[in-house]
Amino acid sequence: MKNLLNKLIIAAALIIYADGVTAQVGIGFGTNGFGIGMNIPVHKNNKKRSERTEQQVQQLKQDLDLNDEQVVKVRSLLIDRDRSHERSARKAMTHEQFDQRMQEILSAEQYTKFSELKQQKREEKKEIRKEDSKEPVPPSQWDDVYR
Repeated sequence: MKNLLNKLIIAAALIIYADGVTAQVGIGFGTNGFGIGMNIPVHKNNKKRSERTEQQVQQLKQDLDLNDEQVVKVRSLLIDRDRSHERSARKAMTHEQFDQRMQEILSAEQYTKFSELKQQKREEKKEIRKEDSKEPVPPSQWDDVYR
């Protein structure tokens, strides 16, 4: 009887140990690689997306002087836009749809300022692209090899 009890205890200990070992095995993607005991965030992009959305809401609240009700609606609209882009490109919210819904949420003065801010951001992005494209590529000693 005592021998059987010892075998059961050893078997239980092995099962518990094996369960603990396999719980640490994970498969990482991208720069995480493969291995044992790796920390693999499941919803890594969602956290970044939610942080970005919250930053956008706070920036719009500050720039457009939104009230609490408008903040809730704008946050909801930004989340809807992200989710629609996440599902598929065919069902993604267009710029026109987004602008129309923003126009429903904002007052006329706020929407005018929103349009100006959006245009200003576009121009800043164009300037950044121009600056990036102006950087000449240094000549390489291997250029003749690839011709």
